Amino acid sequence: MFDILYKEEINLKIGIDIDDTITDTKKSTIEYLMNYNLNLNEYSGDLNDKKTFDFLIKHIEDIQTNVSLKPGVKEAFTELKKMSYEIIIITARGGELDYDHEKVTKDYFAKHNLPYDKIYFGNYPKGDIALKEKINIFIDDRIYNLDDVSQYGIECLHFVSDMNIKSPYKKFDNWDDIILYLKNRGNI
Repeated sequence: MFDILYKEEINLKIGIDIDDTITDTKKSTIEYLMNYNLNLNEYSGDLNDKKTFDFLIKHIEDIQTNVSLKPGVKEAFTELKKMSYEIIIITARGGELDYDHEKVTKDYFAKHNLPYDKIYFGNYPKGDIALKEKINIFIDDRIYNLDDVSQYGIECLHFVSDMNIKSPYKKFDNWDDIILYLKNRGNI
């Protein structure tokens, strides 16, 4: 009986965003724009910008199908499973854009052999799902998502492309360092 209680107590759950955390979405989108000879100065990366939104509506499925993985993601996910983490993907994908985001995303994860336990789509803000799932650690590239999740007492890690960016969260620019951090924090 003690073994069963102990196992339940160490049930580790990690919540992870997709775009620009697991995948190089911004980089892939810029490359896509360059292939179409579009003016990069006109691309803001903001869905509220009409040009950006129109471009994404037309090409989002192709971009998300062919986006590059962040280096080390596959190995990190395999290591997370070895460390007994339940991997829960929490993404805003599917919110406003009308395409089969679930199929595109699940096919992408299968194509790259990325293990996961659950995926939540169309979630913004993300804190409610993280709380419901009893997430221990949450990883995202956006501070506003981390702010929302951290208000529930969940430890947040900020995946950044530039370590010089200011952030109230522990910053990481690669998956190897995230795995090292998780191993050193004593949860395995």
